[in-house]
Amino acid sequence: MPISGGPNARLCLHLAKSLAFQPDIQLTALYLTPEGLDEEKMEDALLFTQEIVEEVFGGLPDWMEIQVRPAPSASEGIQQAVKAGNYDLLIIGAGGDVFSYHTIFGTLNDFLIETVDCSVLIVRHYQPEAVLWLNKRIHQLEA
Repeated sequence: MPISGGPNARLCLHLAKSLAFQPDIQLTALYLTPEGLDEEKMEDALLFTQEIVEEVFGGLPDWMEIQVRPAPSASEGIQQAVKAGNYDLLIIGAGGDVFSYHTIFGTLNDFLIETVDCSVLIVRHYQPEAVLWLNKRIHQLEA
């Protein structure tokens, strides 16, 4: 389950908690970083991810692990993690471009559906199209 801190990250965690009712279920929260970060920035990424998980669960559940991995891109990092972990399910938040005429679930998610060797569950909080558009514009200004 890739966690980036986006609007759907907490929804993914809540859904994962609902699915983790079997004793042998293990979930991995994955945070991808750019390649070449120093040890301090990698530790900051781990703490950021732990903070999101602890906010939702009140602590780190026994059935969850957190991985922070450098990757050249989100798609490559997620593909590598899924392959290395031999996972049954990838839970991911819908991308910001879900209302594009060229994609159904967002560019990244549409790509992952076609390339990973497991089931993909895409989640998204309901937001009116105008709110998504505004959030996308704000994100572009911040970048």
